[in-house]
Amino acid sequence: MRHCRALLGTLSLLVPTAVAAQFPPNPPAPTPLREAAYPAPQEPLLPNGLRLLLLESHRQPIVSLTLSLPAGTAYDPPGKEGVADLLAALLTRGAGSRSGSEIADLMERIGGSLSASATPDYLTLQADVLTPQAETALGLLADLVLRPRLDSAEVEAQRARSLAALQTELSSQGAVTARIFMMALYGGHPYGARATPATLRAIARRDLETFRLARFRPAGSLLVIAGDVTLARARQLALRAFGRWTGARPAAMPAPSPARARTGILLVHNPGAERANVLVGNTTGPGSDTVLYAGLVAARVLGDDDGRLVQRFQSVRGWTDVAFASLLRTRELGLFQAGVEVPEPVADSALADLLELLRQVRRDLVPRGELEEARGALVDGYPFAVQTMSQLASQATEARQLGMPADFVATFRRRVAGVTAARVREAARRLIQPDSALVVVVGDGARLYPRLARIAPVKLVSLEGAELEPEKIQPRSRPLAFDPARLAPRRDSLLVLAQGRPVGRQVTALEATPGGFLYTERTDIGEAISQTTRLELDSAGRVRRLEQTGRVQGQETQVALSYGGGRVRGSARIPGPSGPQAIQVDTALGPAVLDENALQPLLPALDWEPNVRWTFEVWSTGEQRAKPASLTVVSIERVPVGSAEVEAYRAVLEGGPSRVTFYVTTAAPHRLVRVSLSGAPIEFVAERP
Repeated sequence: MRHCRALLGTLSLLVPTAVAAQFPPNPPAPTPLREAAYPAPQEPLLPNGLRLLLLESHRQPIVSLTLSLPAGTAYDPPGKEGVADLLAALLTRGAGSRSGSEIADLMERIGGSLSASATPDYLTLQADVLTPQAETALGLLADLVLRPRLDSAEVEAQRARSLAALQTELSSQGAVTARIFMMALYGGHPYGARATPATLRAIARRDLETFRLARFRPAGSLLVIAGDVTLARARQLALRAFGRWTGARPAAMPAPSPARARTGILLVHNPGAERANVLVGNTTGPGSDTVLYAGLVAARVLGDDDGRLVQRFQSVRGWTDVAFASLLRTRELGLFQAGVEVPEPVADSALADLLELLRQVRRDLVPRGELEEARGALVDGYPFAVQTMSQLASQATEARQLGMPADFVATFRRRVAGVTAARVREAARRLIQPDSALVVVVGDGARLYPRLARIAPVKLVSLEGAELEPEKIQPRSRPLAFDPARLAPRRDSLLVLAQGRPVGRQVTALEATPGGFLYTERTDIGEAISQTTRLELDSAGRVRRLEQTGRVQGQETQVALSYGGGRVRGSARIPGPSGPQAIQVDTALGPAVLDENALQPLLPALDWEPNVRWTFEVWSTGEQRAKPASLTVVSIERVPVGSAEVEAYRAVLEGGPSRVTFYVTTAAPHRLVRVSLSGAPIEFVAERP
């Protein structure tokens, strides 16, 4: 038995060596790329001008139907922007003899799916069903296109949903940047048109019907059928559903606008913004341009998850991981864009870096490893975009909409795999124009304007697009001064919200006393904070005494300070990294120094007006020093409070460990109704208007 164990031990040592000897030390070279067997496109033209594209495949009993009509958002009537999107959303909500719920029930009963959407060039309907239900689905598509109900109640309901979605979009600085970029880059060309709340409200049912009749024509439309159906059967079904549809090709799009002559910056003033969104780009050419293949590789080199932009702005600079580059293809005039979102103080440096990276990809050949990685990502990822009949139909539809060759899907991977470094550079020189680009920066214009003006000419506008004068957005500085006559006794309660959910409460009260005022504040935030603050103020609003007790993150806190005679004296026990710290205070102060706890109760006593910056010093007990601070009124906004909205000044406090934003009502007695902390998901919100 002992000999058997020894033999087995010896074999266990030899087997890995023998197995390893069967494999070469280096991996073999990759085999040549083999194209997948995609269906060959067949493209008959029906008598009424409707083009049919069939991708015949009998692997599964599934048929995907895609009908695209030249009725995209670029064809929205002036002043009625939003028509195409609104119409697309309404088509599936009632057509022919069926209501919206009956259409949904039908698709559920036959195990299919149905959708409608609009792009700049086309409005597209797509249905996926089992083979026996293809005729039913095509009949339904015909109803949606030729006999939509467009019920008034559905129109109003969808309008409300569209307005809510637009409001959400306009509340995002990144979305606003993309929106303004598109409008500015395309200028007066229809590709730049965007819906607004006013244009959505202006759309009547008759506008939707007029648009449909003008743009839903068989000539210029494309019906793609992919899946388990023969050409003869596909043609028969198409004629049965759409054979009586008539109409000449609708009006074409206007000619593209001329390219820009030099780089210019459109700075969109978002007062008080802590971050800046930077977007750089230019128009390119029609979607049929075959430079697309090398252009996609160039965009991938720049904007991949670990591409040059992310490497520079995240790994090297440490500013952000929000960095991207992309090509947008449209039928007539596409665009290239690259962008980052960074902290406001580095926005000008980020723009300079971004422009240099764009010049670099035009100037230098992409190294081999980087090229192979970018090509590989596109080649390896493409099969996942055409796995299903629905995906295959979508890809084929998009290619034909753009005017690409009929074999686009079948040859895409081979064409991308053949892109060389020289072709990437050539494509970059054609498609990327950093020295004649549009730059859109959304951020605090008062801070950004002088720095960006050193890079390129700057045009300053408001979020609404109105042109602004740089000197008029600079806050007017003044010393902090309180009017105690504005201090009235009050009691307030603010909910503490974390990511929108209540986690605590802050209750405050200001009372008149024989010698001045007493302010008390009780803050409770779960187990994290339980603290009471008492401030005694004299008749001029100056702090005489501070008392603060409680617990913060499980540590006892206690502060007792008195102010007078140009000094602050007292003791404190405050949280520290290794436990509570005991501090003795006896420090000379200037006459205008304010205790860090006193600003909130004194906010109503300020002389509020837009675009003002108060500068002052605050005493920080934790740091045992007076330090500079500023409070800037950056805008007037509508703020939700309870079930109502109030008009409030938005004021940003700087000088502490993080920015604090106060919202104070424009109407006297200037109540504090909201407080938010930069970098923290915490807000304090008044419980009543």
